[in-house]
Amino acid sequence: MTIPSSAFDTHRYVDSYGLAIVGGGVIPPRAHRFQRIRVEIGEAGRTHHGGCLHRSLFAHHDIEVRRPVKVGSAGIAPSLQHRRTASTRAASMAGRITWEPMPELPPRQRIVLNRAAGSVEDAGALERRLRLLPGTEVVQTHAAGDAARAARDACAAGIPRVVAAGGDGTLHEVVQGLAGAFDRVQLGLLPLGTGNDFARFVGIPTDLDEALHLLQRGEERCVDVVRLDVAGEPTRWILNASSAGFSAIVSERADTKKDGWGALAYSLGAMHALPDLQAYRLRVQVDDGAFEELDAWSLVVANGGSIAGGIPVAPDARVDDGCAELLVVPQMPMTALAVVLPKILLGQHTEDASLWRRAVRRLRVESDPPMPLNADGEPAGTTPAVYEVAPRSLRIVMPRS
Repeated sequence: MTIPSSAFDTHRYVDSYGLAIVGGGVIPPRAHRFQRIRVEIGEAGRTHHGGCLHRSLFAHHDIEVRRPVKVGSAGIAPSLQHRRTASTRAASMAGRITWEPMPELPPRQRIVLNRAAGSVEDAGALERRLRLLPGTEVVQTHAAGDAARAARDACAAGIPRVVAAGGDGTLHEVVQGLAGAFDRVQLGLLPLGTGNDFARFVGIPTDLDEALHLLQRGEERCVDVVRLDVAGEPTRWILNASSAGFSAIVSERADTKKDGWGALAYSLGAMHALPDLQAYRLRVQVDDGAFEELDAWSLVVANGGSIAGGIPVAPDARVDDGCAELLVVPQMPMTALAVVLPKILLGQHTEDASLWRRAVRRLRVESDPPMPLNADGEPAGTTPAVYEVAPRSLRIVMPRS
């Protein structure tokens, strides 16, 4: 592209749709984030060549050609600097500027982005912003299984960090994709969903600016993950919680309403599921103990503290203590259930003797009839099931202690 001598008065680079505008000319977008900028200024038949610059430097700034330098001088010739006021010192010069692809540097993190997540308003602007992060590649999800596949591919490619940018479903899928590489790949979170239960519990901010800052400034911690094995189903890895019975039915129905109702979806799901309330005969084995039997409405195995957008089923849980919290709601009269449920919704149930609570490292659950299960809100078959805690096995970026 040829630049007339007057072009240096007010040449400006902008990142709208990836275009760069220079003196009325347009440099088309490139696939490479790192490009070589070549500035050739004719001076007595001699040519000066540019060096390597990161395109994001030009995203919101004017640049200027400050001065020609002697042939053979080190560095960029002429020198390019990003600043907000264009210079006219080079107005007498004429030349041309081109972008040349540079070899791709290996990405340091892959962001798995669910553009349809509940809190995303302008998906295009969000994606462009994320792509400007140094050392970052962004992979969009379009269907179930995409996030797990993107995370799995990142592990195979040796990318050291995978960031789940979406809601609880996206996070769950990414964790499945990281299985087998928990010790090699770090997990980051950008909570963009309607619930964000695990993120809220461990203190990861739901504000995008703050969450991005945490990715840069947070510290790595190792947290527990719960393995769930169900006959006829693939192994699941649970980061937050698994529900069974009435709780699982409510979560499944709430999932169909959350796009329109957000955090109220769980309450609506509970209301619509009440006519289907069913008791189950449970046989439960905690760790290596004897089986215990009881009739129950519902069961929750919690690694994190809350489910369904903030219901604190396990307010005393810790994500790095090697245990999960078991909460069973036994079968009881409706009048008693009407007293217990509000306590659970408020997190005031921990001393209620009518509930069955245990800290578990391994749990086997059998039931008659089979109880429907979910894993982090995703359907996961029916009992019998075995839960086992993998202590401090997943590396995750969290707020500094």
